[in-house]
Amino acid sequence: MSAAFRASRTGRGRLLPAVWLLVLLAVSWPGAGLAKGLHYGVTRWDMRDGLPHNMVHDIAQDRQGFIWVATWEGVARFNGRSFTVYDNENTEQARLSGVFSLLAEADGSILVGTAVDGIYRHHQGQWRAYGDAALRQLRVEDMLRTADGTLWLSSRHQLYRLDAQGRPQQVDFPSGIEPGQIHALRADGDDLLVASLNGAWQVHNGRARPWGQAQGFAGKQVRQIDRDGAGGWVLACDDGVWRWHADGRSERVVASNRISQAMVDSRQALWVVGNDGQVLRIASDGSRQQLALDGLPSRAFLEDREGLLWLGDSLGLTRLSPGAVRALTQRNGLGDSYVRTVLQTANGSTWIGHASGIQRWQDGALGPLLAMPDTRLSTTVTALAADPHGDGVWAGTYEQGVLRFDGAGRLLQQLPVSYASARSLMVRTLLPTAQGMLVGTPRGLLRLDADGQVQPLGKQLGLGEHAVQVLSRDEQGQIWIGTEAGMAMLRPDGRLRHWQPERDLPAYAVFDFLHDADGTVWVASDSGLLRLRDGALQVYDHHAGLPRDKMFRILDDGHRRLWLSSNQGVFRVARSEFAAFDANRHDLLAVDVIDSSDGMPSSQVNGATWPAGWQHRDGQLMFPTGRGLALIDPELAGRDRNAVPPVVLEQVLVNGVRQPLQAAYRLQQRTNRLSITYAALAFASPHKLRYRYRLLGFERDWVEVGEGTEAVYTNLPPGDYRFQVQAMAMPLDWSRSQRLGSAELAIVQVPVFWQRPLVLATAALLLLLVLFSGWRLRVHHYERRQRRLNALVAQRTEELHRKNVALVAAGRERDELLGRLERLALYDSLTALPNRRAADGYLQQALDQAAASGTPLSVALIDVDHFKQVNDGYGHQVGDRVLAHLGRLLSEPSEGAVFAARQGGEEFLLVMPNTALARGRQRMQVLCAEVAGAQLAQAPAITVSIGVAGYGPGRDQVHTLLAAADANLYRAKEGGRNQVVG
Repeated sequence: MSAAFRASRTGRGRLLPAVWLLVLLAVSWPGAGLAKGLHYGVTRWDMRDGLPHNMVHDIAQDRQGFIWVATWEGVARFNGRSFTVYDNENTEQARLSGVFSLLAEADGSILVGTAVDGIYRHHQGQWRAYGDAALRQLRVEDMLRTADGTLWLSSRHQLYRLDAQGRPQQVDFPSGIEPGQIHALRADGDDLLVASLNGAWQVHNGRARPWGQAQGFAGKQVRQIDRDGAGGWVLACDDGVWRWHADGRSERVVASNRISQAMVDSRQALWVVGNDGQVLRIASDGSRQQLALDGLPSRAFLEDREGLLWLGDSLGLTRLSPGAVRALTQRNGLGDSYVRTVLQTANGSTWIGHASGIQRWQDGALGPLLAMPDTRLSTTVTALAADPHGDGVWAGTYEQGVLRFDGAGRLLQQLPVSYASARSLMVRTLLPTAQGMLVGTPRGLLRLDADGQVQPLGKQLGLGEHAVQVLSRDEQGQIWIGTEAGMAMLRPDGRLRHWQPERDLPAYAVFDFLHDADGTVWVASDSGLLRLRDGALQVYDHHAGLPRDKMFRILDDGHRRLWLSSNQGVFRVARSEFAAFDANRHDLLAVDVIDSSDGMPSSQVNGATWPAGWQHRDGQLMFPTGRGLALIDPELAGRDRNAVPPVVLEQVLVNGVRQPLQAAYRLQQRTNRLSITYAALAFASPHKLRYRYRLLGFERDWVEVGEGTEAVYTNLPPGDYRFQVQAMAMPLDWSRSQRLGSAELAIVQVPVFWQRPLVLATAALLLLLVLFSGWRLRVHHYERRQRRLNALVAQRTEELHRKNVALVAAGRERDELLGRLERLALYDSLTALPNRRAADGYLQQALDQAAASGTPLSVALIDVDHFKQVNDGYGHQVGDRVLAHLGRLLSEPSEGAVFAARQGGEEFLLVMPNTALARGRQRMQVLCAEVAGAQLAQAPAITVSIGVAGYGPGRDQVHTLLAAADANLYRAKEGGRNQVVG
């Protein structure tokens, strides 16, 4: 069939016998029954999921494992979770509009055949035109490479091969004969087989000749050719599907005039696709399954490495995946897809309760809906129990009480369940006993006697009116009761053992019990799976590896495996896993999850009514869901759990720039952000994949990211690194290395100039030199100052010594000396200004005067800016001159009385009696400018910062007033210095 698929259609849903005769099969399909029990589920994607266009022309899988899809608006690469689109808008090197064909090459590249621009090649993230200019004029509808390396392509009615220079060479057909529209190409060693409007052809040594003349294929329209797995061929023709045996015999295995595709998969099953989108699978054992595409089929049909089938049609991409699950739905005759309960009786009948009533399923056939007493009320059947006196069942309903049906489905009896209400209560669970029928309802446990009398047994037993969700009898005749508020066990002698939430039970709601021969009881609850053994309860929840805590039903498949139903599918756990977990041999339970990706009609399994699951006598497990009854083959489920998912690196971004994919990277520039995107190409259940990664050289431990597919690192330091990523399909156990898929790449972060070792060593040496020089300078200043102090002490000592010797003149000289010492105690010798001690006394007097007279008072703290730099740069002598100069300025007469003192170091105090704060600030601004304008000889220009404060509330003490001035001085410093703040 051509890539530009054409087909007529009479309407969705109609299946005319003259159009689709797949029910009239003459099947002779030998095999060993490898596909027995397999059931294929359907998954679909379209533009809403990321496809560039819904019309899928071709599908291919490259060497890495990506699925490629050809559409009208470009190609898309699929990793199982998302599509990466290449089209005219984002691919400058190629015109990717109208893509008809794809070819995966052995070197990992993909050839893309277009409608108007020949072929393009994608390899290692790069796009290039393929072949010469003549090839670019062709409409490339199909491509194939034979074993000898020749590339063949079809364009409308013509067949071409490419020579060594990439030039297309037209293949000649016998004189007077044309193939017509070419539908498909197939390799046969070095030869090429061509399916066309005018029959099948074989191209040998560059020459075309009719193929299959003796079998009648030469002049017949052939749409597809495929191997049959036994040395022969399968051909899809305009009158059906034919099989050409290895011994030369031919036979028609499917009779229909509307066949589009035929293919034999790796399990030796025959797949037939009709022009109306119907798909039939005939397994090697003769079993059949019929599926349907949403749109009109194209020629796109691929089996990938996992055995999944990919088909393209006018409405998108379809995947058919084999699973161990079948679904019984309304398509199969089920009266309603919302199934609540299921049970099989001893005669082999399976009873199914759903929202529309109850049906009996036996020998593969669904019977009609059974008659209900009152169709005006809800017909929902919520609970089932086998009738101990026959082959029938007791059925609990939503509004019509308890109904009894015989083995043929006839209604025998109705028992209303009316308690504290005129209407019948919903029935959640049933258990026939010798004393009557036990009924679990939302109002607690009731007992119905043979006359239909209702007894509130729950209240009598002390269980209250909590909803009862399960009733189960063990081998000792004890009745186990599961409620929304705990559980209980009723012994045959009437004694009750009650487990209450938070006191005796680590759960609230209990939904099911499973009894082992050794007396162990397994409990399905809203807080995990509980095991009651020898009076002790053990909890297995999400901390132990279960995907969910709430579970509704527990089944043992007879092979030491437990099956747990939940709102996220069914969990399978081997009993040995619990023992290994209890013994600390495993960190987590190994849990297989069976869900909608495996073929379940819905991952949401219904519960809170009983039984919410049953094992059929043929071994299948039956679970009710919101979209039908799920039938699980326990031997096939999880058969691929040990498959290793291939992991690929999809994208590497360095500082937001996409890099060509390669095994190693040498990063020359500083890396602020490194992003690595990866994926495991396992398409059957990508949501069951889990990932972890690490960057060796940066971290040793693995980072577990669940379903995350991106690793990000920021500010990567220089060094050699190796990025490693691993993937595993659930059940998750990273210690099982044989199930791990992995990928890695090498990264070298080259240091920038200032990060190089020589540069860093030089910088460190210079820093040490500077620090040493600074230290030596400080030591020098200290020693010089110490010498000055020593000399001063010696001078004073000598003077005192002379005075003591001269006792005659002691009186007057002593007075002079005492006066001088007193001045030294109150005045600064360098500036001749009062010191801090004198200043404190004067300021206290000024404060007292201001308080007594009510006159204003302002003070100012003055600090020399950058005085340390003056000392360090010019020496302490120059610093002393600067301080002396400033002392002279402050002691000069000015407006009003003023008191100046040196507070210490380069800080001075001015006390301005009878001066308001605003006036004091003005005076200090004048002083600040005067200091800045003065210039000492052989000394730097200096500036001062001044903080001014005025006497007032909260500033009426020496320390509070000075603290206010000091705070303003700090703000002056912070504000840039050489200024007045106050």
